[in-house]
Amino acid sequence: RVNVGKSPLAGIITTGNELAAPGDPLGSGMIYDANRCFFAARCAELKVRHSLRDIVRDDYEELKVSVLNAADSCDLVTTSGGTSVGEFDFMASLLEKEGELIFWNARTKPRRPVVFGTLRGKPFFALPGNSVSAMIGFEMFVKPALMKMMGASQAAPERIRAFMENSYFE
Repeated sequence: RVNVGKSPLAGIITTGNELAAPGDPLGSGMIYDANRCFFAARCAELKVRHSLRDIVRDDYEELKVSVLNAADSCDLVTTSGGTSVGEFDFMASLLEKEGELIFWNARTKPRRPVVFGTLRGKPFFALPGNSVSAMIGFEMFVKPALMKMMGASQAAPERIRAFMENSYFE
């Protein structure tokens, strides 16, 4: 007997006026959207189907439409950006109004805010826009949820104890 789980469909949304898609010309003060590429690559590596959504500008109504559409068509939604307490950080308030906010500001290092809850009954993870924080957040929160959704008996990362044969500093 082999346990088989359905591959969930993960909706991937990145937010920020400063983001440009890789390959697009960069305007003044813009950066390439690395988080979207990382999330998609990790989903593919995990054999998780994913739906890349357009980059959403820092506009509450545009963001609301995007995340609600993703929640309607996906099994899990993950976003990056908009999780802090700045003028354009809408994720926690949007989740409070449109879904259920379960926690905000997980104590992770690098210390960046993570928002988690449900939106239309689906898991919703809003990760920071900082790429290192987004990647760590994906590994700590989103990956275990996806693995659990696929029926994995162990969703947390496996720990392996290893010893180096030679000194690292040789």
